[in-house]
Amino acid sequence: MKPKKRTYNTRRIRLGASYSVQEVSKLFGVHKNAVLKWVKDGLSPIDKHRPYLLYGRDLAAYLNTKQGNRKHKCKPDEFFCFKCRVPRRPWGNLVDIVIRNEIRLNLSALCGACGTVMNRAGAARKLSEYQKIFTAQSKRDERITACPSPSVTCDIGKDAARDELHP
Repeated sequence: MKPKKRTYNTRRIRLGASYSVQEVSKLFGVHKNAVLKWVKDGLSPIDKHRPYLLYGRDLAAYLNTKQGNRKHKCKPDEFFCFKCRVPRRPWGNLVDIVIRNEIRLNLSALCGACGTVMNRAGAARKLSEYQKIFTAQSKRDERITACPSPSVTCDIGKDAARDELHP
């Protein structure tokens, strides 16, 4: 079964055209009952008689508004908590900073309300700003990196030594 799609590309809608419910359902790959639910939830048809016709401009405005309501802009000192579904400040203002490469870094913190782990990506050039805003609990690099002192244990030559002992 296909997962439920919650965002729709509104640039596919011709703003000057009118659409029937079936055309909209075909355009976005949703069931016609989903489009009828949009009408019930506030999408205004051209007239109140069936079959419903919808203006492209009204359809695009409705979907953009519906999709925009789910977005939350976080302040510089906030993370988005997926459990609470709102932007939250980290617990104790403590964050873990993981530098991914010379351009990107990740910030991890616990939600101040529910204790869930929250993550945020950021720019490495803003590291000093993040350290002013948050208390960096630990600053660590990637887990897998080049080893500065390689292991001296080596199996090269063991086969030749074993062959000399046991011909």
